[in-house]
Amino acid sequence: MLRSVFNNGRGISLVTTPQIANLLARQTEFSSVGSDTPLSRISRRGVTQHTTSQSKSIRATQPIQQGQLVMVNKAVLLVHPSYWNISWPQREEITRLAISRLPGGTQKAILNLSSPPDQINLYLSYIVWAHAGFPMVIRDQKHNVLFTGISLINHSCAPNSHNRVESISFSGVVTAARDIQEGEEITISYWVDSDHSMHLRSFVERQQYIERNGRFRCECAYCEQGKAKDEILGSLLDQQKSLQQKLESSSIAGSDLPAAFKLEKLYHSLGLEILMNVPYNIIAKTYSAMGREKLASVWLERAANILALSGVETPQQQHGVDAS
Repeated sequence: MLRSVFNNGRGISLVTTPQIANLLARQTEFSSVGSDTPLSRISRRGVTQHTTSQSKSIRATQPIQQGQLVMVNKAVLLVHPSYWNISWPQREEITRLAISRLPGGTQKAILNLSSPPDQINLYLSYIVWAHAGFPMVIRDQKHNVLFTGISLINHSCAPNSHNRVESISFSGVVTAARDIQEGEEITISYWVDSDHSMHLRSFVERQQYIERNGRFRCECAYCEQGKAKDEILGSLLDQQKSLQQKLESSSIAGSDLPAAFKLEKLYHSLGLEILMNVPYNIIAKTYSAMGREKLASVWLERAANILALSGVETPQQQHGVDAS
């Protein structure tokens, strides 16, 4: 299904079941011109594409503060899970049809995702395979979504930005998880597990997981240090386990507050600001055990803000509501 009026005329192609297509066709978002902040406009606000002969990335053109919006994109292609089960020739044929029906500018933006973008025999299904890793739940089925801007942002095991998909608006949103310096690359996590548990694995475990599932070798700044960070990570996990055991047994006390703040510092030292909801939550519960509810509320709100930036959606926020 194609909706050319979607996203100010940039369009969107949906490769999905007839039932889901009919449901989405009745959504207001698809029947009227939607709002978006295009990549070119955002580039002037603080980020721009950086291209070399071997790779592409998004970099900050000015300092970006923690919590500041980095990029917003509307989806241009959405594919049903069954897309991955058909033969490669069929998948390529469907992909070419879906992309060919989009406006010319959107087609060019999709081709820009490849390196280089001017290959004569470029496989469009490879672009989808490599860049449509963002999940969107529709009718309880996890579709994959392609963005023309956010899909250019590279993965990091210790990313400086949160990324989330808003199913209702078909948008991808990137927000700074910590202060980002001018010239610094914008990075996000490609891991979609809600607790981001892979970020707390050892160097070897992360590399094995990425090579097995992402089919690329991670060379982010965190992984470039190899096993050097594993000792700090081990201390973090030990500290966290000890505090969580005390919380579960209701034996946490004011004397554990220094350990809770030390855990927060360990997360910062590893650059894992996207997971700060964990130490924030422990600090909040420690204050609560001390009877200091006002401070507990402050830290609990901080934890909730991190989860919101990470895109933890409730069922009501997903496209799975009444089909009538």
